[in-house]
Amino acid sequence: LNFTQPIAHNLDELISGVKAQIAIKIYGEEFSVLQEKSIKIKDVIATIKGATDVQIEQFTGQNQLQIILNRENIARYGVHIEDVQETVEAALGGVTLGQIYEGNRKFDIFLRFQPQYRKDIAEIENLLIPLPSEGTIPLSLLAEIKEVIGPRHINRENNNRYVTVQCNIRGRDIGSFVKEAQKNIDGSVSLPPGYTTSWGGQFELQQQANRRLMLIIPVTLVAIGLILFTVFYSLKDVLIILLNIPLALTGGIIALKISGQYLS
Repeated sequence: LNFTQPIAHNLDELISGVKAQIAIKIYGEEFSVLQEKSIKIKDVIATIKGATDVQIEQFTGQNQLQIILNRENIARYGVHIEDVQETVEAALGGVTLGQIYEGNRKFDIFLRFQPQYRKDIAEIENLLIPLPSEGTIPLSLLAEIKEVIGPRHINRENNNRYVTVQCNIRGRDIGSFVKEAQKNIDGSVSLPPGYTTSWGGQFELQQQANRRLMLIIPVTLVAIGLILFTVFYSLKDVLIILLNIPLALTGGIIALKISGQYLS
């Protein structure tokens, strides 16, 4: 659970795509590896001062039925893999055989086993697969059938699978928190080749803003200097006015210090 203000919570999700201030995305191929590394990163983040509401997005909880074909037995009985797949698809998922028309409306003709013949693993194991010559063989002799808890959904970004660890920050600034977190994660969690991490949320937006400001601020100061020079026609007066800018910032920094806020 995250305990945040509703408006701030919604704004975080709208501008950064996550429901927290900080998001660490772990990219890779194997879902089990992503799950393992995300748990380790979560444990590291939870030990850092200022971290609150540390959690991993829920990625399990969906019951799934796995049918793992035994290729040796399939070859031994001379059954084609396509026949097994098509029979299982028709029995469990159903197939469309054609369409019928009723006036201007079109309806699919759908073929599927009745619920009592696909309600549990025992019934599915008794599913009969046709042999090339004559007769049938139960699916249990050609495949292993088991029920597992699988991912509810799989996130992808730029065609890369990822899992997100997210948290909020209390009592310190984002920049120093992320710097400490990156150092601790690099020292405690090793990623296999092909697995990477990226930092998102408000930190990502802050980095983007910093890069823009590094360009905008110098251009703005030059523009202000040119405007002042066209007014006073004196380089000395322009420099005196511009030198007041750092002094003006001092008051703002002191106000932040007194109010307990952070410069972001």
